[in-house]
Amino acid sequence: MRHRLRVLSGLFLLITLLLGFTSAAQATSLTLSGGWSYQYGTNTVTLTVGKITNNASGGNSGSLRLELWAFSTPYDGTALPGYRLAQYQMSVLNGGSSYSNVSSGSVTASLPPSGTWHMALLLTEYNGSSFVVRHYLLTTTGQTLVCTSSSCEVVAPPPTPARAEVSSNSSHYTLNKDDTLLLSGVIEAGSAAGTEADVFIRVSLNGGAPLYLGSDMQWNGVEKPIVSRFPLADVIVPNFYSLPSNILPEGVYKFEIMVADSHQQANAVHTLIAHAEVLTTVWPKPVIELAPPETAFVGTVGEPFSYDFAPWVTGGTPPYYFILGTFGGFPPMGIVLQPNGMLIGTPSIKSSVFGASQFLVCAVDVAANETRDCVPISMLVTEDETPPPPPSSSTYLFANWTCGTSGQCASIMGGPQGSTGMFCTIADCNSWGAQTIPGGYSCSTTASVGNPRVSTGSNGLCNRAGVDF
Repeated sequence: MRHRLRVLSGLFLLITLLLGFTSAAQATSLTLSGGWSYQYGTNTVTLTVGKITNNASGGNSGSLRLELWAFSTPYDGTALPGYRLAQYQMSVLNGGSSYSNVSSGSVTASLPPSGTWHMALLLTEYNGSSFVVRHYLLTTTGQTLVCTSSSCEVVAPPPTPARAEVSSNSSHYTLNKDDTLLLSGVIEAGSAAGTEADVFIRVSLNGGAPLYLGSDMQWNGVEKPIVSRFPLADVIVPNFYSLPSNILPEGVYKFEIMVADSHQQANAVHTLIAHAEVLTTVWPKPVIELAPPETAFVGTVGEPFSYDFAPWVTGGTPPYYFILGTFGGFPPMGIVLQPNGMLIGTPSIKSSVFGASQFLVCAVDVAANETRDCVPISMLVTEDETPPPPPSSSTYLFANWTCGTSGQCASIMGGPQGSTGMFCTIADCNSWGAQTIPGGYSCSTTASVGNPRVSTGSNGLCNRAGVDF
């Protein structure tokens, strides 16, 4: 909107406001309120303002003055260079009192030079030496006074269109996963602020018939708004709708937000104030396959074991990591499944009488998609049945005995003298000798006879005191 003003001849005075909001000399708070205006005539201007108030509890203000100013940027109360175009002198104002519907009448005025100017009405007070700024009002946001060498025009800001936005938390989702579809909305009212509007949320799948989200947060085929007769304002609503994506049919979804004038529906066609849409896709779950090993696994107690599952995965998006299937059992003691797919370790316990260990191995890709069917694994652990090595005289002990003149001893031992073993420790050897031939034996790593009686204990290697005899 433009209003043309005739340029007035004369000099323009550039004045810098060096005084911001300082405490009034005699009043604690002076304010302007209500609407204000300036109306130019020939070499004059009329200033109006809704109210001037002295909020002090008592006393009087200094002399007051209304001043019309032009600034190159919107005035903010700080020291800015500008042009004082007109002023209207007033008397003091008692504390707790106000002037209402103030009008200056025609006062002498000038226009600023060529340029674009932001106008402001300043309330100043005389503090005994100068007039200081106590309060100010600005024109409507964006309104300016545009002057050339021949004329000035009041230019209103262009109307700001309303804007709407609907968004989802992802551009794609995958079926059978724990993703959650979230919708968020934004409305910026612009120049349509305050207009009564209906807001619609609509979705269509693969270009099919639309569904509408009602105020009960349920989708249905009947066109109805989620909000009716909403006084349009700036609104941000994050995550106003949520739904697990694993129950959605696959395909391309188009979500829309439509803001329509509640009172303009000619021929049942909505007059749109704002509209926006977003596309999101629900993908089928990728097929990930893990090939099973050709044979069942067999391990041996005390011997290292390893198998790599990683080379046998196909499908999905690598890299993969590997986990045990839920409720599928566990590998034998000492064997672990590493995240990189290595089944590795050293078995520590032989499989029980119930047979091999049973468990499931599953592969998961980088998008958290899991193998369609986890692979069942069977692993049997046995013991090494290789006979123990022959005893070493440097490791084991022999009991060398002699019966002397005791015929009973010779009868029991099978001869008047001999060697027997092997014993694990000197304590084991002494324990046997003390029980069998007290005082008639000696323990040594060397047998005193060429062909000693040799036996093995329950551990397969040597006799132990209190266990093997």
